[in-house]
Amino acid sequence: MELHNILCDDAIKNILFHSRRCWDYTYPTGTALEVAIYRGLQPFYDVKLLGSPLTIVDVKKGNDALDIKGYKDLGHAFRITASSNTTENNFVEQNLPNGSQIKVRVPKSVNTMVKRPNVDTKNSKKPLRILSEGLDDYKKFANVTTEKAGCENLYSVVVVYGEDKGYRSIFLTLEKFTEPELASAEHLYKKDGTSKGYNGFDKNGTLIYSLSLFNRGSVNSMKRFETSRGVLYTWSLAETEEFSIRDRNDLLKDGTIQFVE
Repeated sequence: MELHNILCDDAIKNILFHSRRCWDYTYPTGTALEVAIYRGLQPFYDVKLLGSPLTIVDVKKGNDALDIKGYKDLGHAFRITASSNTTENNFVEQNLPNGSQIKVRVPKSVNTMVKRPNVDTKNSKKPLRILSEGLDDYKKFANVTTEKAGCENLYSVVVVYGEDKGYRSIFLTLEKFTEPELASAEHLYKKDGTSKGYNGFDKNGTLIYSLSLFNRGSVNSMKRFETSRGVLYTWSLAETEEFSIRDRNDLLKDGTIQFVE
């Protein structure tokens, strides 16, 4: 697992601790998550917090650049039923210190926002070309800003989180940055016939990159990130008032950590 190659176990636990503390005040996403991961790494590595719209590097760790994403898509279930979507999700059983058991639904992948592309979207007859130009702009942005930050390697860090049924969970993944390889594309339209956006697929027909168009000419882009392997941390909200979570060593007072390969 790439996570173990880049981060020591204590650093991983410290990231989980700071991400949990972050959730006491706001969701673990955006700038708040970047700060939580920075603080989680700080005792163990030479790190700098760089996150801004001008760079893909949210946190610099030595020669490693970390592009950090937060996404709300975890769920909890007491049992798997016929309606449970086991094709697109893994269900990981967590045994908590209070004796309770819960199955955490972890998506195998998520599509989340990346840099807005500088691309001409008016040529509606060539969706594959439009998406390819958007990806080229994204790749250039990633390579140039990684090099400018003085880093040799770029990693995607995705934190998927969720709360329901009296539990909270955080799933931390870290993988080498990948550039999507498009095999096909489609043009999407609104009911009035105007352009809505573009979807790009790999050779297996999986959605890996998309552009969404808005009335005022702005364009958003989404990229698929793998989230099938990582570390899962779950805790019971019923126990949070009983225990004081002061540092990473307290994580297991009311929660469970499990590495998912």
